[in-house]
Amino acid sequence: MRKPKQSHYDYFELLQLAYDGRELRIVHRQRVGLEEMVPGWRISGAGLTNPISDGDDLLVGAQGGRPGRTPGCGLLRWRRSRGAWRPAAFDLITPEDNSIEPSVVREGGGDLLFLARGRRESGPPVRVWRSRDNGRSWQRTIFINGLVGSVPISLNQAVDGTPYVASNLYTPWIKVPGGDAGISRLEPAGGRGERSTLCIWPLNERRDGLEAPLLARDCRTEFGVPPSGTVWAADHPSAMTLQLGDGEWHHVLGYRLLDWKENTHFIAPSPRTGAYVEEVFSVGEPVPPWNF
Repeated sequence: MRKPKQSHYDYFELLQLAYDGRELRIVHRQRVGLEEMVPGWRISGAGLTNPISDGDDLLVGAQGGRPGRTPGCGLLRWRRSRGAWRPAAFDLITPEDNSIEPSVVREGGGDLLFLARGRRESGPPVRVWRSRDNGRSWQRTIFINGLVGSVPISLNQAVDGTPYVASNLYTPWIKVPGGDAGISRLEPAGGRGERSTLCIWPLNERRDGLEAPLLARDCRTEFGVPPSGTVWAADHPSAMTLQLGDGEWHHVLGYRLLDWKENTHFIAPSPRTGAYVEEVFSVGEPVPPWNF
């Protein structure tokens, strides 16, 4: 007996928001298929960080590719049209290598820097591309293997404009025990890369290498062994420079923290589990990310 062929429909849900100074409201909601976002492309994944401005447009990292081909990562351009924000164009930057979770920043002089997470079988390396002509051409300037494991990674920009990479410091894989009363969702008895040490690496002045890492969170030192006896995960770092109520610019780094078996076996959250926000300080003068 042949099993029926399974099918599914993937889509993005686009929300148009409005803010009157007091309240943020959803004014329109729309579902858009992966091949309906940009003609000729299949946009299959979102970026890990926020959009940046490009004149009146917005640029954000996305995973995408030609229909039927292996996707890569690039820049998705959003444009205000007929009273709503809509995807207008997609430009592929990485090879067609299944890269995911991209991020982009703009330097004070106008150069764009782009990063995408490589797949496990590729190393994965830390890779950064640079464009000096507003995205028309790109050059890979950083390629470093053995620095991070197969973990989320993002490119961010401190208050003074210093770009930095945020990710988990590489450690040898450990054996995650299985066999408890939970549901096995992710490799319960296989190898797992440690995600308990979250670091940031500033880019050097030439933007072709990384400076020494700064420790953002060392879970095992701070919290000990997690309740399940496995490993902590302080991952998916994403940062943004914000102007807060004091009128000053602040750079905040957000990430999740959990006992890894919460992710694999759906055990109860640990006392340390939650969404964390840290402030990243820099020594230079503030560089506002938005100019109106």
